[in-house]
Amino acid sequence: MGQIGGKQMGLPWISGSIGMVANKAVLDAAGVTAVPTTIAEFKDALIKVRDGVPNSVPYTMATKGNGSILLDFMIWTWVHGGSIIDASGDVKVDSPESRAALTFMVELMNERLAAPEIDRPDSRRLVGQGASAFYFDAPQTRTFLRDFSGQGAAFDVNVLPMQTPVLAAGDTPVSIQWGHLLMAFADGGTEAADAPGAKFISYATSDAVQTDFPLALSALPSTQAGRAAVKDDAYLTAWAAATGTSRPNEVGVWPNGADLTNIIGEEVQGALLGQKSVDDAISAMAARLTESMANAQPAG
Repeated sequence: MGQIGGKQMGLPWISGSIGMVANKAVLDAAGVTAVPTTIAEFKDALIKVRDGVPNSVPYTMATKGNGSILLDFMIWTWVHGGSIIDASGDVKVDSPESRAALTFMVELMNERLAAPEIDRPDSRRLVGQGASAFYFDAPQTRTFLRDFSGQGAAFDVNVLPMQTPVLAAGDTPVSIQWGHLLMAFADGGTEAADAPGAKFISYATSDAVQTDFPLALSALPSTQAGRAAVKDDAYLTAWAAATGTSRPNEVGVWPNGADLTNIIGEEVQGALLGQKSVDDAISAMAARLTESMANAQPAG
């Protein structure tokens, strides 16, 4: 974390991933006896929740809020073997893999396994209140679910970090890198060790902080000593084990990331709501992303 082009630009303060979380109580109520590991198993579990838990949204997929939609679409694109924008800034979303990912998401909507008008805060509320079985979030979700359930830490037994379901058995599960970075700026590019910024970073990454502050946020410490301190925290240990291959956000690293996020969210939502075909949405997304990336390049 914190590397751009192989150069470390910042130090992780808290770390983790954006991955899938399940509600054990909802799975039990639906008769789902094992956490799904493949997309086929995932869909079977969603159907059981839809049919066995009244008034539920089996998977609270983000269908509102471009920033939230982006994350779900990015993960499912990776699961299907695709990419949105590569490390060189080339748009790669116009592919069979991205079309397969968006088709999968549209099918979930059409089969009432997901629902419209769901943003990440809605997902947290529905999962915490026992009306949803799965969603994507960062490890801080445990803190949110404690609040939304009204049960506090007693609800922890229901919060199951899980690997993102894969397309085929044997595939490597994926997640999105997540965390907070600390950076210091100095004239000439080098800050003295006793400068205020450097001293703050040293403090924030010290054992005293890393064995306390991240845990209070249900996040993973970013140092080896901090990780050792959470070895007895079943939830955080499970989250670390479920991370799989954690990849940098393909969109957020670019200076025009906000524009890219809006383009992807608008086109994905258009397909989810039936306003566009999957093919038209992906084609339009690719063209708009390519234009945005071209406009973001400095004049030569």
